[in-house]
Amino acid sequence: LVRRVDADLAKHAALCRPAGESAASQGEGIVRCNYFDNGKRVGAMLFEMTSLLNHSCDPNASIKMLISEFGACYSRVTVTRPIDAGEQVCITYSAARIFSPRADRPCAEWGFDTCCARCQGTLSPQ
Repeated sequence: LVRRVDADLAKHAALCRPAGESAASQGEGIVRCNYFDNGKRVGAMLFEMTSLLNHSCDPNASIKMLISEFGACYSRVTVTRPIDAGEQVCITYSAARIFSPRADRPCAEWGFDTCCARCQGTLSPQ
């Protein structure tokens, strides 16, 4: 997994730098693409492993951002249906599931086209 992540890092980093922005703004772009609003008026959370989760409009997992009684921030990912071996663990970027600026922007701005069953209209009614 680590080698795979390292191999894809340059590709993902490029997606976090909108056209016309300098490489110097790449760090800000990575945060902008991967943070989760904590649902409060102030604050956001950025987690290395959580940032690797991909989007699906029909996700197989959910994510919750939490703050412990001691003020430590953490995320909890919960499987919502069976996941086959080799299948990606996906969450939704939709505001209905999590608080995030990603929910209000077109997918193209984030460098991907949605290709999940729901977006393609092939998801069977539940």
